[in-house]
Amino acid sequence: MSGSRVAKNSLILLIAEAARRGLSVVIAVLVARAMTVDDFGRFGLALALSGIFEVVGNFGLTSL
Repeated sequence: MSGSRVAKNSLILLIAEAARRGLSVVIAVLVARAMTVDDFGRFGLALALSGIFEVVGNFGLTSL
């Protein structure tokens, strides 16, 4: 693979990751504005717990 192709693909991945993170922030703001404080707290707790369960559920499986 040529160096320019690697650079181009790396740039595309960088832009895609930046867009994903930016959209995550926008969605979080929209969800926060649509929910009450208590509901948003429950949503945050559910999100945090699902992240923990994902890590526990994947213990070493992604490296196979």
